[in-house]
Amino acid sequence: MSATALDPLAIHGIQFKVLAHVFPVLRHDALKPLSNAKLTIVLLEKAIAKGTLVASDPPPFVGDLDTMLDDSVAAIRLLNNWFQDESPPLSVHAILQECRRLAFSQLLLSGKKIQIDDFQHTVAVDHRSGRYVVMAWMIEAIHALPPRGVLHVRQQGPDAIVAEALPAPPDATGRALQPEGAPPISHEDMQAIAHFYGWKIERHSNIWLLSPPAAAAIQIAE
Repeated sequence: MSATALDPLAIHGIQFKVLAHVFPVLRHDALKPLSNAKLTIVLLEKAIAKGTLVASDPPPFVGDLDTMLDDSVAAIRLLNNWFQDESPPLSVHAILQECRRLAFSQLLLSGKKIQIDDFQHTVAVDHRSGRYVVMAWMIEAIHALPPRGVLHVRQQGPDAIVAEALPAPPDATGRALQPEGAPPISHEDMQAIAHFYGWKIERHSNIWLLSPPAAAAIQIAE
């Protein structure tokens, strides 16, 4: 067992690598509502300048502007969940879907895809640590896929998740892809953070097997 797997400071370093990788998506989540609000204000100013909307008219889109600003504030507040355990336990399936969304940039640039089946058994784990572990694994798993390949994720019983690396489908687009560099998270770092939080992740050829921490897993009644 490596020293990294037991060193909290080293684990924090791995977590910051994960956070840096997904930061563009998190930034977009926070700034998109603000950008929409700014565009709406510009359109209102133009309408007033052209005389199509006079100052005495009830201002349109006020409710929409409030919603946009509230959405941006909510997205910024959610960033705190990456640093503190403030979220309730979340299902592994939901964490997988969240991490797939956070991997948007990597998937878009590589032309690869992740397919997540519905789970028959719903198991909840700690949201913050589970997201770091699954995201670190997903970064490596996507990088290990063949060109335009698909990562097919499914459940195997109540306690295990299987992910199979599949070749590109016949209808895969032929657009030019940017060459991939080295993954930002090494295999050793991925295994270290998984072990630290009680997960077990194994790879056998093109098959990944993920087991959440049994002691922390909460079986949810269907």
